Amino acid sequence: MLSLDRGWLESLHTFINEMKQKYTMELVYSLCKPRFNHEFALMKLNNKGYKMAVCSNSIRKTIEIDVKICFRNYFDFYISNEDVKQGKPSLEMYEKAITKLDFNPQCLIVKDNKRVSRLLGKVAPM
Repeated sequence: MLSLDRGWLESLHTFINEMKQKYTMELVYSLCKPRFNHEFALMKLNNKGYKMAVCSNSIRKTIEIDVKICFRNYFDFYISNEDVKQGKPSLEMYEKAITKLDFNPQCLIVKDNKRVSRLLGKVAPM
């Protein structure tokens, strides 16, 4: 994107990605702390047997660390941008999660940074 939008050299991509990950990890370790209300809600859902997954545009390594630090073992699995051809806002991650969880998409609630939404069967045909 930076090469297309701002004319950056493609030879800088690897360096930029490495630096971005370095600073992302520093922020994760320094700022990501479990919040009581989040952990309490996840614990309650987990104890009731709800299946939960993380779908993130982040790379796998970032998700692994973030989930380990902030969310313990409440999620059954996660899907990163490395696991799909198209990241969000494409629905591919959600389709993959629905398939893996063996869910009916009409019973699915998605919580993301911008909204809570019901996908109402838009994700995968059943």
